[in-house]
Amino acid sequence: MTRILLAAGLLTLLPAAGSAATLELDFAAYGGGVSLARGSVVLTEEAEGTASRYRAALEAEAVPWLGLFTNFRYHAESAGRLEAGAAQPDRFRGERRLRRKQDIMTLSFGPDGVDVTADPPLSPDKAARVPPDSRRGSIDPLSAGAAVILTASRAGAVADATPSMTGAAATTSS
Repeated sequence: MTRILLAAGLLTLLPAAGSAATLELDFAAYGGGVSLARGSVVLTEEAEGTASRYRAALEAEAVPWLGLFTNFRYHAESAGRLEAGAAQPDRFRGERRLRRKQDIMTLSFGPDGVDVTADPPLSPDKAARVPPDSRRGSIDPLSAGAAVILTASRAGAVADATPSMTGAAATTSS
């Protein structure tokens, strides 16, 4: 039932030439059956010839009971071009606040690869985990999600199997 309702909502996203369409999705995150976080994702797509431009914004925060113990918020934005189901991001910015610590990660995508800017700067060990040559051709997670949802909105469903990684387990949805 949920898949049918989601697909119906996605079909309304298709933009007419020269106009923009917006979709907002709310979500909740659970661990061990306990509600930990909630948030929303807003996707905007504007037709541009045979391709389209997309903007994606994600907001997440700890649920109120968890907020009594920790201050967690995450905001991310991504923008780029979507053509033939493939996202070609221009930029990504993620801002995470946990307790009194704030981390900002900015990715700039270009023909020569991905430039990474972190505030505070990454330690040499963390920066070396993904060498510049391995970044070429990659996209950010928010753009990947936007590409799947926007492509599914055109097809009426996700056409191919989509690998998903949570960090602890990998799954494939179709």
